Amino acid sequence: PPEELRTRGLVPSVKGAYHCTPQFCVNVSLTDDGQFATFHIERAMDETGWISLGVGYAMTTADLLIMWPNNDPSSGGGPRGATLSRRTSHAYVEPQQVSREEAEIKASGKGESLYPEGEYILHNPSKDRGGDVAMTSATQVFPVEGNRFIVQFTRPVRTQNRAHKLTPGKEQDFCWAYSPNPVSADSVGDPGAHITQHMSVGSFAMDVGANQPQLKGAILKLQEIDAQEAVIEKARKKWALEESNRRLEEDEKEGIKDEKGAHRVTAKHKSGGSKGETSDASTPWLRLVGNWRRGNSTSTHQLLVSEVDDGEGELEGRNTFELRDC
Repeated sequence: PPEELRTRGLVPSVKGAYHCTPQFCVNVSLTDDGQFATFHIERAMDETGWISLGVGYAMTTADLLIMWPNNDPSSGGGPRGATLSRRTSHAYVEPQQVSREEAEIKASGKGESLYPEGEYILHNPSKDRGGDVAMTSATQVFPVEGNRFIVQFTRPVRTQNRAHKLTPGKEQDFCWAYSPNPVSADSVGDPGAHITQHMSVGSFAMDVGANQPQLKGAILKLQEIDAQEAVIEKARKKWALEESNRRLEEDEKEGIKDEKGAHRVTAKHKSGGSKGETSDASTPWLRLVGNWRRGNSTSTHQLLVSEVDDGEGELEGRNTFELRDC
């Protein structure tokens, strides 16, 4: 985001798209060029341990923003202070901070960062963001007596991870969750702090470009870019599928070769009461000759013949096997 957004504190109102439930309200306003979106989230302070908003229908696929109050000066907080934690989750377990996932991506060398540092800008004041002056200004905008937990942050409309981009001009899915259980006091300023399981969850659809007619031209440009990227992505997926199929075919051919090689065994065969020559048998197989019993025995005996060809369809030799107690 540009410098004026990076250094901006809380603003009195964020006008544009909005969605309200009994649990919380969220407002969204885009810059006139449609490149950045500022979110305003509000909820009763005394009922908030933490609250999350995710870009996506469910926590397992969403770009999760988890927020909680930070009023502790020793942790960098103060009046109207907050901690913003960007997380992901691939299962219904506690979401993990994206920095941990990014560390794994970088360590594996699988590509560039999908979650670059600083992509989300928190506007709530802290010791590192404006200090006491910013905190005083924030309390003038939103007096602490109001018993409201308020968070404002800005992010790009098109994040590095395109799966989490915003789509002004059409509705998209968001998910939310909250818990009244506060984050531990000794880690309230840590974005990677442990959070308890949510008490309530939900989802909704919203067009982040709603109620902002000045965005018409910018939205059309974004939609053109999206269409171009969709064509490129379709071609990329087609190539990836073809490449995957090609590799599978090669692996299958190699597997057949390995299987044939495994069947080429060295064995000594008996033929006509004399020792036969050692030969490579490429297609050994067993043929059942008959079943019988000896005397009053209840055991069944089977006589099988192992016939081995010489790899060219000619019978090279045979072994006989007697199986008892069948």
